[in-house]
Amino acid sequence: MEEFALHTFTSYGMICYPNKLKEIKKNKNNCNYHIYMINQIPKLTIIRDSIVIEREKINLDIKVDDGEISSIESISICLDYRINHNEFNVILDENEKDIVIKNDLGGGLSSNVLALYSKYSTIRLQTKVLYIGQAYGKNGKRTALDRLTNHEKMIEILGDTLYSGKTSDIAITLWEFTPRLIASIDGISKKYVVSPEDDEERVENILTEPPLIIDNQIINITEAALINYFKPTYNEKLKDNFPDVKHKGYKYYYEYDYNSICVELDVSAINLILSSEKIPYHNEWNFIEYNLDNDKKRKDLFEIFE
Repeated sequence: MEEFALHTFTSYGMICYPNKLKEIKKNKNNCNYHIYMINQIPKLTIIRDSIVIEREKINLDIKVDDGEISSIESISICLDYRINHNEFNVILDENEKDIVIKNDLGGGLSSNVLALYSKYSTIRLQTKVLYIGQAYGKNGKRTALDRLTNHEKMIEILGDTLYSGKTSDIAITLWEFTPRLIASIDGISKKYVVSPEDDEERVENILTEPPLIIDNQIINITEAALINYFKPTYNEKLKDNFPDVKHKGYKYYYEYDYNSICVELDVSAINLILSSEKIPYHNEWNFIEYNLDNDKKRKDLFEIFE
C-alpha cells in the first residue's frame, strides 16, 4: 500500500578555485560539504581597462574563454546602495584574477573573478564535471574540504589540463545535502504485492528510522547516483552499476525496501550549468531519479504521479 523514496537536495553550494580551498576551510560558514565535484570551466579574467567606478556601483568586464569561443560578460558590483562607491579604490592583481575594493576606512571586499562571476553574472557559467567524490568519515567528522587536501585525483586532473594546453581552468564545487523522506499511499487499487501484515511491519520499520539526519548511507547513495548520472571521465566505479543490491555502501535502502531515490542539485544557487561528456546539460528542474526495485509489479514512485 505504501511506497517510500529518499530525496536528497542541496541546501548549500559553493564554487571556487583549488587555491582558495584553504581560505574556505578556515572561514567556513557552518556548512558540512560532503559531496564535491572537480570541474573544468572556461578561463575567466577581469579586463583591467573596463573598470569604471560610479556613485551607485562599480562596473567591470570579465573575459570568458573556453578555447573555442571568447565572450565578454559585463557585471556591476554594488557594495551597499547607501554608500558612495567613488570613495573606493580598486586594486587588480597582475594575473587579472584577484581584486580588492577598499576605502580609506578599511571597508570593501576582497574577491576573485570566479566568485564575482558566480554572484553577479546574468549568464550561467558552463561547467563540465570531471570527477565526483565524497567525504563523511567517522560520525561525519570529515568533510569534502578535508578530503581535498593533497587530493591525488585533483593533482592528476590539474596536470592533464596543463599538459593539454587547453584554454580552461579547474574549479571545485562543494555541496551540502539535506535528506527528506517521500511517501505515497495507494488506498484505491486493492492490489498489493505483500500481505497487510508484512506491509505494516515494513512501514513501521521505515518510520521509526526515517532518513532525516545525514549519515554515511545517505552520502554514499547520493554520490553513487550523481556518478552514475554524469559518468565523469575520471571516476572509475559506479558509472555503470548503480543501483545494485550488492553494494554495501547504501544497503539500508534495500533492507528497508525503499522504492526510489531522487537527488536534486540547485545549480542556480551558484549560477552554473553542469554537464559532462555523457550529459550535455543539467538544470535544477531535471531531478536525478533511480528506481531501487526490479519488481515489475511495483511502479516507480515518481511514475505514480505522472
